[in-house]
Parts: sequence; C-alpha cells; structure tokens
Amino acid sequence: MSDESIALEKLHVFLIDDDKDLNEYLESMMEEEFRVTPFLDGQTAFNQLNIGDVPDIIVSDFKMPGLSGIDFVDQVRSIDLGIPVILVTGAADKDMAIKALSLGVFAILEKPIEGEELLQMMRRALSRSRAMQLSETLLQEFGNFTTQMQNLVGAYELRFIEAENKLFKHGLNPQLDKKAIEYIKVAKENRILEKTIRTTKKLIDEMTKEYENLKKIS
Repeated sequence: MSDESIALEKLHVFLIDDDKDLNEYLESMMEEEFRVTPFLDGQTAFNQLNIGDVPDIIVSDFKMPGLSGIDFVDQVRSIDLGIPVILVTGAADKDMAIKALSLGVFAILEKPIEGEELLQMMRRALSRSRAMQLSETLLQEFGNFTTQMQNLVGAYELRFIEAENKLFKHGLNPQLDKKAIEYIKVAKENRILEKTIRTTKKLIDEMTKEYENLKKIS
C-alpha cells in the first residue's frame, strides 16, 4: 500500500447503491483503505448524515428508487457544502453532468467501474477537499492578522496626533519634547505599515472572492 493510501485508511465513506451485489463489491474494494458505511438507498444515507454522522466523502449511484443521486446531493449541499461527492452512473448525459457540476459533484464515473480508477478519483477528491479547507483556514488567519495590525496602527495614530499637538504647543521645538519626536518617527513608519496592510487586505479580499468562486464549481 502506498503512503498516500495509508494516510487515508481511516477516512469515512458513504457508499450508496441500490444494487446490493455492486454495493458489496465496491465496499470490499474500498475497505482496505477506507472505513465504509454502505446504504441501499439515498434517503437512509441522508437520514444518517442528518443526525450528525458526516463522512469525509460520498460515492453514490445516480439512478436509484426514491431519492436519486442528484436529489441526494442537493439535500447534502443544504447541510454541508464541503463533502466531496462522486456519482456513478450506467449512462451519463449532458444535462445530468451540468446539473451535477452545478451542485459541486467532483466527478461522474460510468459503469462498469474500474476499481483503481474509483480509488484514485476518491483520493483526488479528498486531496482537493483538504486543500480547500486549508485555504479557508489560511484566509481566516490572514484576515485576523490584518485586523490586529489595523488596530495597532490605529493606536499609533492616536499617539501621532498627541505628539503633533505637543510640538505645536511648544512651537515645534524638538528639545522641549524628545518623546514627541520619537512618536513622529514611529508614526511615519506605521503609515508605511498601514499602506502595506491595506494592500494585503485587498489581496486577501481578492483571494477570498476567488476561493468562494472555486467552492461553487469544485
């Protein structure tokens, strides 16, 4: 088993297919690498998810009695946008693919399913999901950092105003308030820092926008 497989062996999979034989086959193929919870219909799987049993990835048949694969994904998205989903179908068509992509389905695989192809697709979907989560965390951390720096600059700005007032009061004589001069120097440095923060914040806002757009199509 590869290092990548070992790293993923405890990740949880919801496997949904009304074909019991195929379900059992896919479960046996996945279980060495993943923890698999099989379901024979989408509604039972959704009920399980709805009580808080959230998997790391979902592999579902497209056409099933009752809740179809697409309808299932639609309901999943109302709870958790981040779960990667792979749909399996006997006959893919353009309309189905468009609908699936609009719901953020990672991939659509046609039957008969090649075992290694499915496993590779699952690994890719999970890697992308982790990358998205990491990006979101980094954006939040950068946002917190810029907020803290803006607060710091604001505090120095108050000190700058105080220093200006002192210099004006003393006729701009540096010898009368050396501390005020120091404040002026620091304030100039912080104005440069403030400009850097504004530029960084603008970049973060752009990255956040791109990230949100990526989430819609991933």
